[in-house]
Amino acid sequence: MEYLWSCFKRFAVKMKLTTLVSFALWSAQSYSQREISIEASLTIEPTYLEESLVKGREVVNQMVKSGIFSPEPQERFDYLNFHFPEKETRVLGYQLVYFNYEYADKYIGCCINPGAAVVLRLPSNEDDAYLQKFAKRNYCNISRGNHIYMPREIQKMIVKLGIPTVNLVELSCKERDRHELEEEIMAHEVR
Repeated sequence: MEYLWSCFKRFAVKMKLTTLVSFALWSAQSYSQREISIEASLTIEPTYLEESLVKGREVVNQMVKSGIFSPEPQERFDYLNFHFPEKETRVLGYQLVYFNYEYADKYIGCCINPGAAVVLRLPSNEDDAYLQKFAKRNYCNISRGNHIYMPREIQKMIVKLGIPTVNLVELSCKERDRHELEEEIMAHEVR
């Protein structure tokens, strides 16, 4: 009888461990599924500082499933894909004007800069302290108004939407942005 009891206890311990491991794997899987978002594509990957947690293409696929983006970008210029939301979407608390990401499905020449960026519409007198903190924490670059790089077709679309460029802010979290900001921080620390 004692032998049966010890077998039962070992079985119970194994079942608890199996349940715990299964739950941990299920949690990790559902956490990663929840994290496919525009914010995650802008958030730095802690182990490799020039990459984001999620790739731009994954974000677009998720946003297409959610009915926010159309499957094809409204504009493709060089390696850049520009996606305008089909319904109002907020990113970091601000209205999303467009999402762009860079990737190469075919080589067209130098130089790809992988990563994602968003252009957001900020109300005229809005404090952007949270946006500044996010940019600093994730090695992202912020550009405003006429300093935002936009191909001519994108500029036309912005005008058509009736959004004043003075209200636009670009948060660019691409590989080159992160590399430049990392070098800037290191140079500042040396001084």
